[in-house]
Amino acid sequence: MEKPAAFLVRNKKRINGYKMPLSRLLIIGLFWLGVVFGASAQKKYFTQDAEAVSHVKKAMGQIYDGNFTSAKKTIQWFEKDYENHAVYCLLNYYLGYYQEAFKMSPSNENIQAYLAWLNKAEAQSEKMLEADSNNSEAVYLALASYAFQSLHYSEEKNYMKSAGAAKKAYKFVKDGFSRTEENPDFLLTSGLYDYYVVQYPETHPGMKPFMPFFKGGDKKRGLNYLKQAAQKGIFTQVEALAYLGHIYMRYEANYAEAVKWAAKLHQRHPSNQYFTARYAEALLQAKQFEEAKPLIDQLVGSKQEFFKMVGKTLNGWYVEKYLKDDELAQKEYSEAEKLGLKRTKLTFDYLGFCYAGLARISDRKGDKSTAKDYYKKTLAFSEIPALREEAKSY
Repeated sequence: MEKPAAFLVRNKKRINGYKMPLSRLLIIGLFWLGVVFGASAQKKYFTQDAEAVSHVKKAMGQIYDGNFTSAKKTIQWFEKDYENHAVYCLLNYYLGYYQEAFKMSPSNENIQAYLAWLNKAEAQSEKMLEADSNNSEAVYLALASYAFQSLHYSEEKNYMKSAGAAKKAYKFVKDGFSRTEENPDFLLTSGLYDYYVVQYPETHPGMKPFMPFFKGGDKKRGLNYLKQAAQKGIFTQVEALAYLGHIYMRYEANYAEAVKWAAKLHQRHPSNQYFTARYAEALLQAKQFEEAKPLIDQLVGSKQEFFKMVGKTLNGWYVEKYLKDDELAQKEYSEAEKLGLKRTKLTFDYLGFCYAGLARISDRKGDKSTAKDYYKKTLAFSEIPALREEAKSY
């Protein structure tokens, strides 16, 4: 295993350009809105086909629950009448991504395969737009395609292509601002935009010079839209719940609200380990330690190393903060670190938790030099405002 210091040096550019895992979830939300609202609004293909809409919802639910074999069979239903439709392509893309997303060593071959579905979705949605530029289905399928592309290129550090795809997606996002009364599912994209167009430059100060090019937002209004989407949304409730829990936990530091929304999400999809992790973290932040422990144990016992790493991280937190056992907490944090360094793309924030915990333990031992070193790693890995503030103040 490579030493952390060497890892930091070797990956300095990668670390500085890291985007939080929730950015992927955000794009997933746009995709879900695009697929299902588009399917319900399009007059030529889906309006008369309630069975098609039902299959979209069924497939997405199966993917959320990790039932990939069942989801694949459900998606195959579209081959008869919609084999060349962007909905079919995006469902295959999402299935492929979710199968690889939480693997410590994702298959490049599989990644290329699901990216091919994404490129095909873009081509099909553009054909639909050429035929009818006001086609709601085509608009949102194009939005999903370009948004996914932008994120992929960003993760690959190809920022020119990422910016180009984002620019194409942005014009479709703006179209939804006037449609919130028409359809409550537009509350999701409008709420996300209103909140993150303000929050993102606060988290990434280097982006501030570029923000005048974007329509202004309002955090309070954005949260209100998301709450309405969580209550009124026809197809976007899952995403709205996920964003609300994350925002209140990571940015607003309102942990009671975070628990409220994360609990609802976990209840809907109890087998989704990512949602379980978010709920457990919210409970820990709210100091509901006993309620969090069974969820943490589930994660520690996961067969997937990513979730085992998350579980070890949260268990270190539980042991440190609740049991006050620094020796055991140090062991848990260190084991989580070893797992997390195998793949940092989705483990950065959890590594930040580990290093902050190890820093606190070192400080209590009187080893301030080691504590400072761990806090430097916290700053290198984590974008969580509370952790960064803790590290900087030390």
